Amino acid sequence: MSYNDDNNMDYDPFDNMDFRTINVNTQRLDLLEQRRKVLNGTDPKLQVEIAKIKEQLNERNLILNAQMDAEYKWISTRCKQESEQLETDETSELSNVITKLSDELDSLKQSLEDYVHKMDLFDRKTLQVFESVCQELNVDDKMDGDYTQDNPLSLLEKRSVMPGRLISDAAIKEDLIHLNQSFVTTEVDTPEVPKLMRPRHKVVMDKARLIYDGKTFYRGQKLFVQTMNYTKFPAIVFALADEYVHIRSRTPGDTREVFATIDDLRAGRVRIGRKVVTSP
Repeated sequence: MSYNDDNNMDYDPFDNMDFRTINVNTQRLDLLEQRRKVLNGTDPKLQVEIAKIKEQLNERNLILNAQMDAEYKWISTRCKQESEQLETDETSELSNVITKLSDELDSLKQSLEDYVHKMDLFDRKTLQVFESVCQELNVDDKMDGDYTQDNPLSLLEKRSVMPGRLISDAAIKEDLIHLNQSFVTTEVDTPEVPKLMRPRHKVVMDKARLIYDGKTFYRGQKLFVQTMNYTKFPAIVFALADEYVHIRSRTPGDTREVFATIDDLRAGRVRIGRKVVTSP
């Protein structure tokens, strides 16, 4: 083919085109059409693939939903069990606390009842002692021809001389020396026996306090006590009443105790003090 042939207006380039070129164009057109269908979503193969993918997604969603339901049920069951366990533990702990407090309260009540019973027995014994003393005073007054209507306790306070004893002071002193030599304690420094004294101490007593020669003592207060039977020893005010005081030793293992009336304190048969009591 020459240059003149190319410039000829009657020249047709497709006259020399072979069938391969035609097939390429046809394939190109088919691809374009297929592309258009794919973009529009009307391609049959694409629709089949999309349907498969949707089916797989649905199956996967069903599996996930089943797993979530199972996990939710497990969590709900576990939470319920934990809540019931916590409630049971709290109930058990509360019951134990209530039981412990009830036992402590019962023990405290029993201790108070025992203490009240003991004090009641102490009051009864003291009243019996007072009654016996009053009867003795009444008998003595009647024998002397004195029929005064004064209070027997006041008559007891007016007496300054102790009734006579069957054993002499020297014999008692000798017996105490032997006893102190047999039972040696750290509190007993001397076997001396306190002398019988005339009433000279000022004593005021009630259920709240004891005033002895201007010094005030309360229940539970520590002091030193000395009697006609015991030399001085450290003690504590265990109980107070209107007419008597109960004093106990505060030395471990020492069971000595003293029940002293106002008359005993005023007459000097029982002497107390905040420091070591010394005989005059």
